[in-house]
Amino acid sequence: MINKRHYTVLNSFFIALYLFLLLRTILNIEMLHITFSSNVMLLFFSAALLFMVAHIFKCSRFYLILFESRIEIKRFVKLYIKTTFVNILLPLKLGEIFRIYTFGKDANSYKTGFLSVLTDRYFDTCILLLIIIPFDLMHHSLSLSSILLLFFIILITFAYLIFSPTYQYLNEYIILNKSSKHAIKTLELLERCKMIYDHEKRLLKGRTSAIILFSVLAWVIEFLMLFTLGKGLGLQFGANNLVDYLNSALFITGNDYLTMYTLIGAIIFGLIILVIYSILFLKKGSVGYGK
Repeated sequence: MINKRHYTVLNSFFIALYLFLLLRTILNIEMLHITFSSNVMLLFFSAALLFMVAHIFKCSRFYLILFESRIEIKRFVKLYIKTTFVNILLPLKLGEIFRIYTFGKDANSYKTGFLSVLTDRYFDTCILLLIIIPFDLMHHSLSLSSILLLFFIILITFAYLIFSPTYQYLNEYIILNKSSKHAIKTLELLERCKMIYDHEKRLLKGRTSAIILFSVLAWVIEFLMLFTLGKGLGLQFGANNLVDYLNSALFITGNDYLTMYTLIGAIIFGLIILVIYSILFLKKGSVGYGK
């Protein structure tokens, strides 16, 4: 069990990392050469509002997945804000590791933390691929990001679909035909896998349609946000730009959309976290956020 001291040290490490990456992002804004007129500022403000709406749907989706973990709603929102702030700033979705740890700790199960994040990424990626693959096919080729994401979806879907019949067959075969120590260890491994499979089914039971709906709404709003952001940057935003944006996010290459998205997200979530810290300080006389 990770004690409070270790938890505080880990939080402090990520907070220091936020500040460093945010500073680097702000310095990189000079490369965009933006003229900050009133019209441009209005477009950025609209993009910021759309960004928040998209994350309301994403937060709702993740809450549905973790619904049976009984994390109190206010606590859940605090954790979502904190982990999303980390995720926006860290490349290659490395912030998901922090999200697994944080929600796993609150749910008293790191298995729940891992499976909930995996499920969230699965549905988010499914909807995204439904949007970008048709545009890729119009250009007669799949982008590298599409190929990697499609491989992830196929792998997870295949594993989920074949597990139940494979488990039933192997379990029955080993019980009836084998009696060695190796066979017993194999049965134990199968049972552990079955527990993970059943746990995943419980995360989805009765909520799959709502999770898909929130995923669709989140991506529609995010697409509108990127379009509005493109207007502010003086760029035309289309399917090709979306693919470039995804490639930049996955492979850490330069992209105007990604730079502004990171900056807007960091400012919004940073300010929200600052407000939460301030409220807790005024209420309790000390900062208790994240404990």
